[in-house]
Amino acid sequence: MVEEEEELKEEVKAGVGCILLNRPKKLNCLSLSMIRKMTKVLKEWDTKESGVKVIVVRGSGRAFCSGGDVVSLYHGDADMHATYIKEEYSLDLLVHRLSVPYIAVMDGITMGGGCGISVNGRYRVATKRTVMAMPECSIGLVPDVGAGRFLPKLDNHLGLFLGLTGYRLEGRDALSSGLATHYFSSKEGWDGLDRLEGELTKVVAMDTFTNSEVRGVLDKLFEHKRSRLSFNAMLEMINQVFGLGSLADIMEGLEALGWSAGEETDLLRFARNSLSRMKAFSPTSLALTFDHLRDREKKKDLEESLAAEQRMQQRCLGAPDFREGIRCTLLEKEKGEKPRWIPGTLKQATKEHLSAYLRPLGPAVALQEDGETAWATALGMGVQDYHLAKQGKIINQSY
Repeated sequence: MVEEEEELKEEVKAGVGCILLNRPKKLNCLSLSMIRKMTKVLKEWDTKESGVKVIVVRGSGRAFCSGGDVVSLYHGDADMHATYIKEEYSLDLLVHRLSVPYIAVMDGITMGGGCGISVNGRYRVATKRTVMAMPECSIGLVPDVGAGRFLPKLDNHLGLFLGLTGYRLEGRDALSSGLATHYFSSKEGWDGLDRLEGELTKVVAMDTFTNSEVRGVLDKLFEHKRSRLSFNAMLEMINQVFGLGSLADIMEGLEALGWSAGEETDLLRFARNSLSRMKAFSPTSLALTFDHLRDREKKKDLEESLAAEQRMQQRCLGAPDFREGIRCTLLEKEKGEKPRWIPGTLKQATKEHLSAYLRPLGPAVALQEDGETAWATALGMGVQDYHLAKQGKIINQSY
């Protein structure tokens, strides 16, 4: 009988902690056991006693990490959903708060939960093979794992565009967008990527080692200056259309642009393709995502972002759209059926419908205790109006 290989491998090489996500047949999607083991290992290594001076995370095969294990979540119950989400988001928060430098080598597919354990870390190395995306709206979920923090930080309205369309950033665009800190071009062969751990062991062995020297190694091995995005010609359109005041306006803007009269151009095709993707997505997911990502001025820290995403995602996992999305895109993909979303249109994704996804969670489940701000958000009002509603001073408003 052939023994199954470990889903997550870890070892320490002369002060360099190495983690390998080892589920290549499933594109290294994160099982609950992988989340738990990675959490345990990172906590152990983030201490002086461990002797670990820097952490490097890689994925086996053609993916870094394709995201959460959505098929297991499809087959799981409400308790499993709550446990998985809380532990995954706790891992993302841990990655963000590590005192030991953390490097994610995003060589290959890096999506959803894979962004959680990379973009929330200190250093992120993209390669020519990197494909980054947040495709959750296509399966009835919302961009999570801290997307409410790292997507609005991108220039102009690029983050909202990525969240609503699931657009895939490839190769150098991961660095140019700001989601990666470094880029390996492989111009001189792929061996250069394998030199990373060896170069790190040299600097951590020095008596004068400081965390800043990790950055020096990365800057020496990889590109770190941002250049123009491959779709730079589309940025003005993205900023204009995705800067509109409502989700309906954005879709109408794309429609008007995509089917405008005149010569066929790359810009028109880009607008039509963006609209086509959004029309295929869950209206509920799109509406929740728009509200979560649109206000770039009210910057969330990672804990606030994860708390809001936990409220939404836990409800999404228990809703019909998630099951329909997984059925059509993964389990019965060969049938070529389009998901039948409930509700089926944006107009039906009303404030009252969305409110159920935003309500605070119980203290035993929530990442952080939900207070008045969370309740006010669920009711679509400011905290001051929430206080007035509690006092019965806003007519026809329940709380």
